[in-house]
Amino acid sequence: MNEEKHKRAMTIALVSESAGMLFTIAGVWIGGTLLFSGYLTGGFGMAMLAADVLPTLGVALLLIVAGQILRAVVDNSNQ
Repeated sequence: MNEEKHKRAMTIALVSESAGMLFTIAGVWIGGTLLFSGYLTGGFGMAMLAADVLPTLGVALLLIVAGQILRAVVDNSNQ
């Protein structure tokens, strides 16, 4: 693998992991905002919290894992 393609792939992996971290921060912020807003009462409130936070954290996890996989594949193909 030539050097230019290696750098491009590593940049894409870094962007993916960074986006995942931003989504993680956003999910935690959304959850904290909902918890401390006072609007969440009973089972409906917890369902609303789960529906807002879990997909965001799930996408964040997928982005981070995709970046780590890309980084591992590119590093192994470079050797």
